[in-house]
Amino acid sequence: MRRRPARLLSAALLLVGLLLPGTAALAAPAAATEVVVLAAAGGEGDEPQGLDPVPLEDDEFAPTDYEANFLWGAAVGLLVLVLGIVGVVGAAYWFLVAKPRQPERQRG
Repeated sequence: MRRRPARLLSAALLLVGLLLPGTAALAAPAAATEVVVLAAAGGEGDEPQGLDPVPLEDDEFAPTDYEANFLWGAAVGLLVLVLGIVGVVGAAYWFLVAKPRQPERQRG
């Protein structure tokens, strides 16, 4: 029973070992013959060689003009809201808990 899985495994490894070098040999010439120049410097007049850049008006991938973030107003509003809530809770504690206890402390 153990011979069958071993034979299947060895056959699969042999098939992979035979196919991988063949596919690498087919892919290598295509990649080696294609030349892509990303950037170049030097040459005549130190002008960049290659394609001319697209004008900014015609470039669909150019970033848009800067717009101020609208969340700064929300941050200021939330800060005022949180400070107001803390003030209301503090005042409620002072008037409902701390102030009524003051006469008890003076008596005792």
